[in-house]
Amino acid sequence: MPGDASPLPRDRRALAVACRFGLLTAAVTALYASLAYTVLRPAHERGCCQSVTAYGNAVDDLIQYPGRALGASLGLGLDHHTLEETWRYTLAVNCLLYFLLGLLISLWRHRAAQPRPTPVETPPATGTPPQSRFGGRRRLLRVGLGLAGAGAAAGLGDALFVEPRWFRVSRRVFPVRGLPPGLDGLRLVQLSDIHHGPWLSLAYVREIVEATNRLDPDVVLLTGDYVVWDYPA
Repeated sequence: MPGDASPLPRDRRALAVACRFGLLTAAVTALYASLAYTVLRPAHERGCCQSVTAYGNAVDDLIQYPGRALGASLGLGLDHHTLEETWRYTLAVNCLLYFLLGLLISLWRHRAAQPRPTPVETPPATGTPPQSRFGGRRRLLRVGLGLAGAGAAAGLGDALFVEPRWFRVSRRVFPVRGLPPGLDGLRLVQLSDIHHGPWLSLAYVREIVEATNRLDPDVVLLTGDYVVWDYPA
């Protein structure tokens, strides 16, 4: 009926198109996950083209995150399985999630393409151009969704390409009461949070080690977080 606000399409063809789009989304997700697991990660472990495989593995980790997060929230105990079993569970959950995502996106696009009923407008005041309530709300919604998408893309880009590779040296000088004269001027270097794993190369780790050695430290303090927890030895 005209003006129906139901999210379902009004014909079976649109629903079939939505299902196909959902299946395509799930298939692309599964294909990339399989490529990363069977090709990119093994190549990265062997030290082959790590500057390339690191970014490919980072994208895969980002794509697989919803399945791992959902599995953890449901208490599936993925941490108690082997790496291959965990990957299979995560892949299955992600295929379902991305199928539903593709389905909903297709249904939303179908609904947005439907003709809208013409709103009844009251006569405008003298000198005031007529305005449509629905048009203004749709524009506001599109702008809001665009800004939200841009913010999410910027955040993901920072987490994927910037923050993991942001290495910096901070220098601090502090007095120690009662320090023996022989230790005056002792140079300490604290090194932490490298997080070497599938998305960082050994060349990057070597750069950090070389930068640390150039500081000519007397003592190096190693305070943890050097590898990713799920990275196979």
